[in-house]
Amino acid sequence: MGIVPSVPLVPRENDDGGNENEWRYAYDERAGILEYDEGLPRAEAERLAAEQIAHSRFLARER
Repeated sequence: MGIVPSVPLVPRENDDGGNENEWRYAYDERAGILEYDEGLPRAEAERLAAEQIAHSRFLARER
């Protein structure tokens, strides 16, 4: 298994901080990458994606 890159932050000028559809899309995309590219079991990929997206959302609010 390779090193999993972090989720990039949304540029400040494009981030309204509350677009749930965009965050859901980012979560789905991240889970898919972790499952298919990194070979993680689906449940683990979804758990890790949820953690990473939650962290990205926290950072987006702090900017």
